[in-house]
Amino acid sequence: MKHYYFKYLIDNKGIDIWLKKNQNEIDLSIYYGTWKKEDYPDNIGKQHHLSIEQIHRFFELKNENELIYFWVFYKEFIYCFKVTDKEVYNGPCEYINYKEKDNKIVESLPKSIKAELFERFNKIEHPEFFSNINSNQSYNRMTLTELKNSAKEYSNALVLKKTLRIDLKNYYKYLSPTQFETLIFLIFTNENSLCSSFRGSTLKDYDLRISLTKDFYGLSRGNHWLQVKLKTFEKTTINGYTIHIGKTNFINKVIGIDWITERIKERNDILRWLNECIFNYELIERKIYGA
Repeated sequence: MKHYYFKYLIDNKGIDIWLKKNQNEIDLSIYYGTWKKEDYPDNIGKQHHLSIEQIHRFFELKNENELIYFWVFYKEFIYCFKVTDKEVYNGPCEYINYKEKDNKIVESLPKSIKAELFERFNKIEHPEFFSNINSNQSYNRMTLTELKNSAKEYSNALVLKKTLRIDLKNYYKYLSPTQFETLIFLIFTNENSLCSSFRGSTLKDYDLRISLTKDFYGLSRGNHWLQVKLKTFEKTTINGYTIHIGKTNFINKVIGIDWITERIKERNDILRWLNECIFNYELIERKIYGA
């Protein structure tokens, strides 16, 4: 099966229209102008490369042999829609999007596929790495994009109602960016270390400032700036240390997930935080233990 993040008009107001109809079936729609389904692909106008990629992706769903689910993150809920007919059609008139341009009201026409509500989930009942996807820029700037990695795994778990196992070998894959920064704050908050905040401030590239009263597992005593990224870096780009999910390389001032995991194993309070707060959800099997 395949899972797609979907945004239905600005602020997902397409979901509002559907909710007022009180139906299980929905016309999931993309827009991008006044052209209609029969105009694709030759007469759809000039599109930005991101837009054209999404348009092609939507129209090419009919060639997929797998079950397809669309995920819409709206207010306090996550709506999962199962596609029932992958053939694109001109959407209903109530979904036409009217907006003002050059002091004129212009319409953008819906191109739709048929789907039905599979299930509605309460965001608060699911882990942050998934429930807050709509605040992730790599997703929220798109209308339609495939869920990948941990988001895809969790989507499968929700549809199949199977548990997802999380341990000290893979835990970092299931943290939100804010949770990852909070983890680093906790590591550097102890009797010999102080950390400036639980997450990065507004300074470009510089996230956390630490003060060490003694050497700390490869870091010398004194003050250091940290750049915290939930991705892989080869070397730091700041006057300080970069903390990432790759390997540790102190020569390049890079601290990796191997170093982070060793610090977690030494701290019962952090182990408890991960087990009882971050990953304490119904579909997660927690196997996070110390050394």
